[in-house]
Amino acid sequence: MASTHINHLKDYYERVDRFPDRPNALSIGDSWFQYPLRFYPDLQTRLSSDGLFGRRVNFLDDSYPGRDAKDVPRMIRSWRNVGAVLQDRGRPFSLILLSLGGNDVIGRDFARHLSDGSGSDASPWPWSASVPAAARRWIRLGELAATFEQVAASYRSIAAMRDAVAPEATIIGHTYAAVTPMNKPYKFFRIRTGPWIWKPATKQGVPIDAQKEIVAWMLESFHALLASVRDDTARFTLLDTRRELADPAAWDNEIHPLGPGFIHLADRFWVPAVEQALA
Repeated sequence: MASTHINHLKDYYERVDRFPDRPNALSIGDSWFQYPLRFYPDLQTRLSSDGLFGRRVNFLDDSYPGRDAKDVPRMIRSWRNVGAVLQDRGRPFSLILLSLGGNDVIGRDFARHLSDGSGSDASPWPWSASVPAAARRWIRLGELAATFEQVAASYRSIAAMRDAVAPEATIIGHTYAAVTPMNKPYKFFRIRTGPWIWKPATKQGVPIDAQKEIVAWMLESFHALLASVRDDTARFTLLDTRRELADPAAWDNEIHPLGPGFIHLADRFWVPAVEQALA
């Protein structure tokens, strides 16, 4: 039965009334939850398909390609309002699925954190035991740290919203996968965007080996960031998928998997997590 987009709330409330025995779920995500103009499903589309949870869960989807975690503060009121309506009906959300932070770190905002490579940034970095020399040379660590703090704050604000309107709901998030910098943009006929890492880094003069080392370190740090939020948050399941899809051939472009990759991640990680949360 798939999901209902948040722009069609009347339809969603009708579905909730029509299927009162089904738990309710909210999906908040970026292009990994809404990957446009492809014949294969993204993570959210697969999870909400009839073959998986589409006939068992009422999914409300608020996902958008290119969404940043920093967008959360201006959007959270709408999610809280829906959650409050369902809570008043005695049907609060049971699940909140999240795909947030990728664009802030390795997506469209990656270029914003690049330096000119002329020095070594000695700023502290609390999300890994050590920082590669390539990262200290090519990344403005202070700016990236501010981004990480903003991502953490967005996740925590969603957790606080959950506590207020759906205190028994399980939050499920993920760490994306083994992104490799490469000259492979998103393309669909005349539409072309990216690459998000390789293009600005190469223009800046960052060698490809340094690009790979930096991105691997970023993903490890991102996992540590989300793990710290998880450890401070009740009923938060973190899917550690950061080392999955290591073969670049599994990717449609630099930061989005092909269909088999999305299916692998959904079936191996998300499906068991959702089943456990609903048990």
